[in-house]
Amino acid sequence: PGEAGAEWLAAIAEGGAATLAWVEPAGDWGLGGIGSEFRESGGGVRIDGQKSFVVGAREAQRFFVVAREAGSRGLAGLGLFAVEAGTKGLSLKPLESLDPTRKLARLALSDVSARPVGTPGAAGPALERALEEAMVLSCAEMVGSMQKVLESAVDYAAGRYQFSRPIGSFQAIKHKCADMLIDFEGGRTAARAAVVAAEEDDPERSVLASVAKAHVGPAFVRVATENVQIHGGVGYTWEYDAHLFFRRAKSSEILLGDAFLHRERLARSLVERHA
Repeated sequence: PGEAGAEWLAAIAEGGAATLAWVEPAGDWGLGGIGSEFRESGGGVRIDGQKSFVVGAREAQRFFVVAREAGSRGLAGLGLFAVEAGTKGLSLKPLESLDPTRKLARLALSDVSARPVGTPGAAGPALERALEEAMVLSCAEMVGSMQKVLESAVDYAAGRYQFSRPIGSFQAIKHKCADMLIDFEGGRTAARAAVVAAEEDDPERSVLASVAKAHVGPAFVRVATENVQIHGGVGYTWEYDAHLFFRRAKSSEILLGDAFLHRERLARSLVERHA
């Protein structure tokens, strides 16, 4: 929005690192659980609160922080604010996680100075749409990863010999590869439907985004698990990528909400439609 928005976008386009901080320690990936608050003070904005599971926080030069007006609930009263790394009152603590490919951190904000992105308190609908599109992009990434994992498993099974024959000729391995293909194709179909709905601004885009996330996340975990098993003992070693894909799959399954959360979201949507 305005000159500030153009400045931030230009910085990102030139390679500057920025990240979104909205999830709080309770682990609610939706926007309704935001407890961090902003207040206007001396012509500026100050924020107090905590954020968890912030991706790329250690490299970020700027944080886009979601906070709400005191007393507001749900999407009402939410605002998006830019906070520069190193700002007084902002502290960062790296978090250990299973996935070394996705660095996470916790932020603590105590009377932190921030610049509003748009109108403070009116960002709820735009943030909800942005997170839905992020879910769709996450599903597309997971589908691409599943394809790579499936190819890796098939290549390994074709080249690894046991009892003078490729292990891919054994029925148990064939079944694993077939199950992986089924998960991949189902995930690709769900993700493609969500992408098309988002691009065309389909009224069902929110539903299809949750359908895709609920299906693709667990499917990626299953595919990655089978890949480790097909590789056998070497699948657990740092010399092979199999375990890294498994770690990525587990974190991707949870990021932006797990299958349980999205099935619950779909159930609420159905109840509301038929109420």
